[in-house]
Order: sequence, then structure tokens, then C-alpha cells
Amino acid sequence: MNGAMDAARPSPIAPAPTPAKSGVPRTSAAVWAAALTLVVAIGCNRRDEPIVSEFTETFDRDEIGSGWRDSGGDFRIEKGELVARKARRHPLWLRKTLPPNVAIEFDAHTDSERGNIRAILFGDGKSASPDPEGCGSTGYALVFGGWNNKLSVICRGEQADGGHTRARSDWPVVPGRPYHFYVTRKGATLSWFVNGHTLLEWEDPAPLSGPGHTAFGFDGGEEEIFFDNLTITPLPQ
Repeated sequence: MNGAMDAARPSPIAPAPTPAKSGVPRTSAAVWAAALTLVVAIGCNRRDEPIVSEFTETFDRDEIGSGWRDSGGDFRIEKGELVARKARRHPLWLRKTLPPNVAIEFDAHTDSERGNIRAILFGDGKSASPDPEGCGSTGYALVFGGWNNKLSVICRGEQADGGHTRARSDWPVVPGRPYHFYVTRKGATLSWFVNGHTLLEWEDPAPLSGPGHTAFGFDGGEEEIFFDNLTITPLPQ
């Protein structure tokens, strides 16, 4: 950042500037241009801060704010909840980086009989999915009651044909029922609990990590989904 700031610092103002044709002194225009360059450089070099202690998000405000990055979905805050409407696999990414070992919990519900409650772990923090009907992503996709509420899955990355590392079909989403998700990754093991019961668990032989695999995001399809009370806690190495 310091190099960008030095490069963007304006030259000393000449003592007697000659007005440009626009009526703005040339030196003044140069200062404005340098200031704009500095702002752009700072914005481009912004780093998402790592989560080193418990992080909580309750959405008790009117606007989503700069702490989240929208990849193009329709997300908004209503009555203290985050609402996804027709997100169509365009996650809302938290602008913080996950620790390798972590516990993530949040509440979710929908009034849709189609289910389809989704979240992404260890994604790239910016991308949408090119696979609107499947579960490919840049991280681990958790899909609760997907495909017309027929299947719940853990998907890893952009798997061919929407392949599932783990799946079950005996636990559909009940419209209007509140669900509490609790997800952990400890080493290579990803464990997903819903309302205190194990939904799915999988040991990844090559865990996603490093650049491009550090972000968490809320996701969705065509349905209206409500999220709240996000807590992210680092776990011991």
C-alpha cells in the first residue's frame, strides 16, 4: 500500500498556475487526479481481515453494509434478518477470511415447499456459480433440501455433473420451521449438524485451503430464504 501511496502523491503546486480551458487550474486538476488514484489504490489493496476470535452478525440494521460482498444475488435486510430472494447461486460473501479449523453456526428458514437453503464454506469470496441447477462452487456447498426439497448434500468445488461427496434424501425442509445450522471443519473433516442432529459428515482427502478458499457466503436459488444469528468461531489447530 505504501508504494501505491507514494506513486499517487501529487507534485508540489506551482506558484502561479495557468487556468486550463475548462476553467480549472492545471495544478488543481493534477491534485484531484492524484487523489483519485490514491483512493482507487487503497480500495484495490483492501484485504479481508482474518477471523481470529469469535465473530457474530445479527443483521440488526437497515442496510447490509460494506462488511459483505454481493456477487449479484438479491439480498436485503428485513426485520432483523438477511433475506435472499432469487439469489440464483450468487452468494453474499462475508468480507473476512476463515481460519482453517472453524465452527460456523446460523439460523435459517423458508416458507417455500421447495426448500433449497444454501451456504458456501471456504469459497473465493467473490464468485457466483455458473451452475444454477447444481451445486458447483469455489468451496464446499451445503444444500439443505435442494432439487425441489428432495436431496441434502455437501458438494466440493466445481464437481462434474454436480457430483456430491455426501448426500441424503430422508430429511426434507419443512416450510416455516426454524433451523439452526452448526458446521465445523477440523483438519480434513467437515461435519454438518441441523437442530442438534448430524445431517452429513465427510473427510476430504485434499481439504480446500489457501488463496481462493477462505470465505463464507450465504446462497440461494429461486426461493425466499431467511438467515440470521451468524457466529464464526476459530477452533484449535
